[in-house]
Amino acid sequence: MQRFISQPNHAPANIAFALNNLADWHLKYAQDRDAAQACFEQLADLLAGTEWEQRARQRIARLGNMDMLLGSEARRPMQLTTVEGDAGLDAGASIKRVVEVDGAELAALYVRHLQQHPQDTEVRERLAEVYAQYYHRLDLATEQLERMIQHPNQPMKQVVKWLNLLPIFR
Repeated sequence: MQRFISQPNHAPANIAFALNNLADWHLKYAQDRDAAQACFEQLADLLAGTEWEQRARQRIARLGNMDMLLGSEARRPMQLTTVEGDAGLDAGASIKRVVEVDGAELAALYVRHLQQHPQDTEVRERLAEVYAQYYHRLDLATEQLERMIQHPNQPMKQVVKWLNLLPIFR
């Protein structure tokens, strides 16, 4: 792959495809998060100022920790609760309700993440939703959307999505 990438005259999409696949192989087969991150960083450097750089930065922000990469045999078992009776017929009385997440905790979590990965548009979009839903601060939600829209090299599809969200937050 590296030999292919070093050859001249390849289309940016092909370079991005090769490095993304190489990073995915590092994650899937070697559980090597650092090598995958190096591939994404190489992609961002080679295609700086393009949509591909932005996507590589998004992937870096989404890389999990080593516990996530380990196989199922290394993961701790998750405890599941059983539902007594037919949950569909008792108006949900037997289903344990999910505890609402505190908006302040969620906002703090997102802000901390964005301090490390300021280009992570998915988390920034969620932060805008928290500002609008929990705090009723449409000005802060709008500010987050406008920040994403004005950032260079965003995929056009995403920009259109955020532009369509703007009237909701105003």
